[in-house]
Amino acid sequence: MKKPTEVIEVTPVPTPETNESYRINATPDPDSPTGVYIPVNLEEAITELDKMLSVVVKLKLLEDSIEDYHFSLGLWLRNNWNLWKNPPLVQNLVQMGASAHPDDLGSLLLQGYQKYLKSPFWDIESLEEEAHVKIQERLKLLLNCDRATLWVLDDGRQQLCAKVSISNKIQEVRISQFAGFAGQVIESQKTLNIPFDWYEHPENEEMRNSEMGSIKKTNYRVCSFLVMPIFTADEKIIGVVQLVNKIKPGQFPPYNPQNWPEAPECWQNSFSNDDEAFLEKLNQQIATIIN
Repeated sequence: MKKPTEVIEVTPVPTPETNESYRINATPDPDSPTGVYIPVNLEEAITELDKMLSVVVKLKLLEDSIEDYHFSLGLWLRNNWNLWKNPPLVQNLVQMGASAHPDDLGSLLLQGYQKYLKSPFWDIESLEEEAHVKIQERLKLLLNCDRATLWVLDDGRQQLCAKVSISNKIQEVRISQFAGFAGQVIESQKTLNIPFDWYEHPENEEMRNSEMGSIKKTNYRVCSFLVMPIFTADEKIIGVVQLVNKIKPGQFPPYNPQNWPEAPECWQNSFSNDDEAFLEKLNQQIATIIN
């Protein structure tokens, strides 16, 4: 078994306060009887849980018994997703064979989400064209960040390859394996964690200036990075995952590119040690798909 991933931190990564870490960041819905969005089926419920739960809670859910959450998260779900009534979500779960009792429905939702957390890429096959794009989309939800890129190492060409969806078409992007933060991590084989605010770190000025041209073209404001190597079971590096802009818990206006380079409040946050621990677990699964 390989040794735990070494980490490079440009400055100490702040430990989030407990109340922020455990906050339920539900999607507001003024038309809902409870004031928050209520999913209509199990699949949508899992996606919504991914959006509203912090990485701290997700890591605990991986290890804890669902029964431990009966009077906390389970109670929140019963009350705020209206499980005492008969919304479409309850109807969907009952049609799947579930008991209609709110306690049972809350436990079922948490069990389904826990199962998903343990294997979030279970339905992605390595040969399918959209595999990388699906992984990237799930990483954004799992790690609560704005962007995620899966760079796969092509040793023969000394390049890093990523696949992105543009206008509903999968396009391949290639860069030198020595380029940018991804290239730096490939070379060092160590995790790179750059907290908010990237623009204000003088030690990153050279790297920031080298990437500023492409960023300025889109007016995309980068605030934080987490870049981690992907290893096979025999410790061979085969790629990196690059996450950008940890989303701040709460409800904030979406980023407006016209305000560049002002940092939007929604991204005034940093990737934590818990994010690193969770991504390392996820990368082990990603390695089995891309290797």
